[in-house]
Amino acid sequence: MSDRDREWLKYALLVLAIIVAGYFGIRYPLPDMPEYVDVNGIEMQAVGPTSFRRIYVDHDATVAGVLTASSGVVGDVTGNVVGDVTGDVTGDITGVIFGSTNVISKTAAYTLTTAESGSVCTNLTAPAGGFTYTLPSAAIGLNYCFYVAGTEVITIAVPTGDQVHHITDSTGDTITNTTAGDQLCIVAIDTVYWVPTSETGTWFDAD
Repeated sequence: MSDRDREWLKYALLVLAIIVAGYFGIRYPLPDMPEYVDVNGIEMQAVGPTSFRRIYVDHDATVAGVLTASSGVVGDVTGNVVGDVTGDVTGDITGVIFGSTNVISKTAAYTLTTAESGSVCTNLTAPAGGFTYTLPSAAIGLNYCFYVAGTEVITIAVPTGDQVHHITDSTGDTITNTTAGDQLCIVAIDTVYWVPTSETGTWFDAD
């Protein structure tokens, strides 16, 4: 075999090796690209021939920005997530979830909304004589806390068919308190009953 034939055979075997390597996902750096490429602070490696190219993201990389996946994100997320998470989170959460509690302080009668579930309601800015917070219709899971921040009366009213269990003796009854420092947290357990989950001081059935 001539030297020229041997050269052609060598290049033919090299091309065949590249094709086979790309097909089976064997990693090797592209000849016309650096082995590692820095993309927005993320170290990536290009492997395989152009038609089979795969990009691997270093597992220690930090991704800043918006992560969007039409079918969701499947797998583990390790580290800090700063921002909003829209959608369902399924699995175990290890660590601390930081957030804030909505605080409502009004100067006149106010009807709470279902969107305000989880809020802490106070009478800090209540006028002389106090005022009334009215709960929305009971629905499982709705919950609100009330804190007496001043000495003006704070009144909690419910829709006609609802009842604050344990504190009142009939549906539609309101409850009151005027002792600064007292608090009451209630949650709806069905479409009728609101039950205390935390209670300090004396809350009165006003009806």
